[in-house]
Amino acid sequence: MFVPSWLRTILFVPLFIFLGVLAWDYVDDTPVCPIRLVEPISLYIVQHYLTGEGLYSNARSIRDAVIISPDYGQLFLTTSASDTKKTQIYIILSLGSLIALAFLAIPTQVNSVIGNFIMILVTTAFVLNSIQVRNKQLEDLLWPVYLNFISAIVGMFAAIL
Repeated sequence: MFVPSWLRTILFVPLFIFLGVLAWDYVDDTPVCPIRLVEPISLYIVQHYLTGEGLYSNARSIRDAVIISPDYGQLFLTTSASDTKKTQIYIILSLGSLIALAFLAIPTQVNSVIGNFIMILVTTAFVLNSIQVRNKQLEDLLWPVYLNFISAIVGMFAAIL
């Protein structure tokens, strides 16, 4: 069955943005959301590597709609992790989330598959961090984590069809 690329974009980009702004966990009563970690590098990349004011203003409005919290530094990572591990996880999640959003915004079959694959990697990195650094169990994670993983898999199959 052929699914037009514009239809996949209309269906899955809002879904990933919605899943991205859901709280996946709580640290000191602060909702934690991996997509918010994109902010420190996303604006730099948009300003320096995207061409044209139209693309810049569009990317800025998307960023403003998705990224809610001004507290970017320690939202996700706890003080029990070593600085090296914090930096590695932070880079993986930031770049993974940014690249996934960039690919999902391009309505082609190959980019949709790559974007969904990267979203799966981002979710996996979040789960691994929760287990290794924060000593959580899989059943302790909130439901948006599982929903995001399932929707990324469904999105990948929809892009292939």
